Amino acid sequence: MSDGLDARALAARGLARGSALLRAASARLGPAARDPRPTPTPARPPAEIITARELRSHLDQPADGAVVAGPLVTVGGWTVVDPIARVEVTVGGVTGTARQMAVPRADVARQIGSPHAAFCGFEHVVDLGAHRPGDAVTIAVHAVAPDGSTEAIGTTTVHLADPGPGQPGDPHDDSSSDDGSGDDGSGDAAWLAALRARTDAVAARHRPAPDGVRLLAVTHDLGLGGGQLYLHELLVRLVEAPDLQALVVSPTDGALRAELEALGIEVVITGTYPTDPAAHEQLLRSLAYVAADFEATAVVVNTAGALCGVDLGARLGVPVLWAIHESYAPEHYLLAAFGPGGAHPSAAGRLDDALRSASAVIFEAEATRQLWCTHGDPRRFLGVAYGIELASIDAFRAADDRASRRAALGWDDHDVVLLCVGTIEPRKAQVSLLRAFDRVVADRPDARLVFVGDRGDHYGKELREYAARLGVADRVHVEPVSPDLFEWYAAADAFVLASDVESLPRSVLEAMAFGLPVVVADVFGLHDLIDDGETGLLVAPRDLAALEAALRTLLALDPDERLQLGTRGEAHVREAHDSRGYARVYRRLLDGFADDPTALPEVLLAD
Repeated sequence: MSDGLDARALAARGLARGSALLRAASARLGPAARDPRPTPTPARPPAEIITARELRSHLDQPADGAVVAGPLVTVGGWTVVDPIARVEVTVGGVTGTARQMAVPRADVARQIGSPHAAFCGFEHVVDLGAHRPGDAVTIAVHAVAPDGSTEAIGTTTVHLADPGPGQPGDPHDDSSSDDGSGDDGSGDAAWLAALRARTDAVAARHRPAPDGVRLLAVTHDLGLGGGQLYLHELLVRLVEAPDLQALVVSPTDGALRAELEALGIEVVITGTYPTDPAAHEQLLRSLAYVAADFEATAVVVNTAGALCGVDLGARLGVPVLWAIHESYAPEHYLLAAFGPGGAHPSAAGRLDDALRSASAVIFEAEATRQLWCTHGDPRRFLGVAYGIELASIDAFRAADDRASRRAALGWDDHDVVLLCVGTIEPRKAQVSLLRAFDRVVADRPDARLVFVGDRGDHYGKELREYAARLGVADRVHVEPVSPDLFEWYAAADAFVLASDVESLPRSVLEAMAFGLPVVVADVFGLHDLIDDGETGLLVAPRDLAALEAALRTLLALDPDERLQLGTRGEAHVREAHDSRGYARVYRRLLDGFADDPTALPEVLLAD
């Protein structure tokens, strides 16, 4: 650190320089400039209609005859049809399976006695981009039973709005793209231009350290989770080199902060990354001061949600390595992250700019890379196998007493314990897994199911209550988020993950490294990781019947067969997913871009 100053003090000073301007900008622009991120409230049938009609299903949104802006339209509703395999949404002859077929619906549960009512909601996003303004588009939704029979949930016809000339989405207008520097709805183009000029003036004075690597890492969160641990594991490896120092910027604090600081990595907490352009410029100006005090030579950005770091690196004129974990197409990402209307209209333009400006955009799953690479130079979009620290797993297994651990949990040798690790939320589909487990448990009195990932919110509470309503609470354990997952992997007999969106979950890699046979939804990077029937079992996502069948297949294996399946999976992870591998790739890229900032990643990584 230059002049021997403490990095934390320098970072705090940098943020303080921008705080007064940030307050002034908020006051000048008023409420419209802030980032409210509203939660959409779909139209729902009144309670008396549910009771009077004795509905089994309802299509809440979009309303029939609605005029929609498009091209992305959220379809949502609920169904208590039972048994059910999946919910299908059909538009123009194209059918998709609804995501999150376990959305909490307390309103329905208050009126309908089904044990499944509390989690009977479904959501799906349809892309109407192939249709023209003014077109009437019919959307049909059906519940599909395990035998393939169907029951109509609802049909609705929407009309695509004509955005009018010069408005975003007008196919005849070339000015709809917005980088946040003009009048984009905040009402004061000159003020925004002045803010941008001030940020650029600070960034133009940036001088990277003349020696070594000063890595500024911009991430989305410091809590416990796969995306957070991706960066943590990377930094653990990178700071082993004596010539590399790191500083981490995050909008929120979390459990990983203490571990980073123990490694000598300073941490700066900024507050929420805004999407409106004025607050975005103020944040970047503050971070430009932080980068200057740190003498940053490169920026690593972790997750799409931290894309402000890409803009920062571009303004500073230093290389930017951007790790994207989100398995959504870019045009779908903002809707998934912020909900309808939750992100400022200028955010889409900044996302596109970031994808074009990053030195390298890195993905752990090839299927995810394919979603994003058409939005920039595909030669700068590369797949890098994600890895975990295997040595710590080996040390734990060598010292662990599995029998005593299971006995302390009340499990005997005959119990078959299925483990699911992941934040308990609709995307992870724990409710669907519980429902599938309920269907098989009557035939397998030895089966138990453990969820680890309860954040103490209503979703974890309702998951416990659902298990009670199904009558399987004595077989199901819902445990809080924990930094000590090894004890759960060591005690379990198999691992199950039914998520409907994933790139390459760390939990699956860890479970396989512990030798557990795995059953996982066939989404994105999991298809590349698992050779179905050889290194694990793949199951069609968002399909209860398929998940039930996979659980029956797993539970039908004898202990030796489960051991063999787990051993083959473990061998694959040990060969291809050691964390030293992706850390080496990052270091080669950092060194290569330091020598030639315009180089292509494939050239820098060529042997």
